[in-house]
Amino acid sequence: MSTAHPPKSVTHFGFNLVGVAGALVALWVFREARFSGPNAVLLVCAAGVLPILLLDVVVLRVHRRQSTGLDWNKAASSDTARGWRARRYSECKVPVELR
Repeated sequence: MSTAHPPKSVTHFGFNLVGVAGALVALWVFREARFSGPNAVLLVCAAGVLPILLLDVVVLRVHRRQSTGLDWNKAASSDTARGWRARRYSECKVPVELR
């Protein structure tokens, strides 16, 4: 029998609770203000997601983890030719009609 533990979560459980609380508070406020419709749905989603996103970036600094594959100690390069090559290969993969 193995006693393996699940991998450590990227987001702290307490931060997720803050997001849920933010969404619930937004629901209550919008219900009391009789604000409904698609804009209310988007604002409730934002009230749940933004606290989690901000706490992850500011407190946990998840963007600085090694698992992202980014080398934060490497000096930034100003290779503009590389950017133009990437743009040339990425543009116009899907035809878009402009009216």
